[in-house]
Amino acid sequence: MSLFTDKIVCISENARLSLLKRERLRSDKAIVIPNGLNTDRFQIVKTDGKKSNVHRRIGIVARFFEQKGHIYFVEAARQIVKLNSNVEFVFIGDGYLRPSIEQKVNECGIQNYCTFLGNRSDVHELLQTLDVFVLSSLWEGLPISLLEAQYFGIACVVTQVGGNPEVVRNGYNGLLVPPRDPDALAHAILRVIQDDTLTNELSIHGQEMFREKFSIDKMVDSYLELIYGVLQEKYQGYRNNV
Repeated sequence: MSLFTDKIVCISENARLSLLKRERLRSDKAIVIPNGLNTDRFQIVKTDGKKSNVHRRIGIVARFFEQKGHIYFVEAARQIVKLNSNVEFVFIGDGYLRPSIEQKVNECGIQNYCTFLGNRSDVHELLQTLDVFVLSSLWEGLPISLLEAQYFGIACVVTQVGGNPEVVRNGYNGLLVPPRDPDALAHAILRVIQDDTLTNELSIHGQEMFREKFSIDKMVDSYLELIYGVLQEKYQGYRNNV
């Protein structure tokens, strides 16, 4: 299709570079327009007790597929419980690996600290009850759930894969960790739940970054600019050939 396409839009620079390499395209053939969220559909809920020092909710929103690396999240959870038992790990989503992940939770002896909610229609409300949002993915594009967590000001700990580093600047609006590394994941989560100042900074900067780069208005403006640019090039080429 690239032979008949003026421009190809990628949702992240990582995706763009992968596409250029795989398809051997000219560098100007593909451009990046990040996903934007229509936040008008979100409902803000009261979460006054969420930031209590007594109980921390750490959640992952992802399909139970290999890509999402749930096994590493569970292994990190086991380490965290040994150091801080005032936590709850929330799993939102479903998929064919869910039974094996639930079995792993039982084998680790942390079933009393884990809650499996399955597929939910109220994910946006559930996100607002979390203290920490986690993505333990092995590869990614530009995950919508991460953008939603940033919009709601949830402190994020995510793996340094795909488009994640284009959303999260390490130490500024979230923490980045290597994939397949439960030790690093556990350490980063513990940093957040033990440091209220860090949590607040990640929250504030996350919302600022979202407004700057990932709003629906920003995405629409970028597409309009692209379309007008392509049409202008076509028109100019037509004029030159007349």
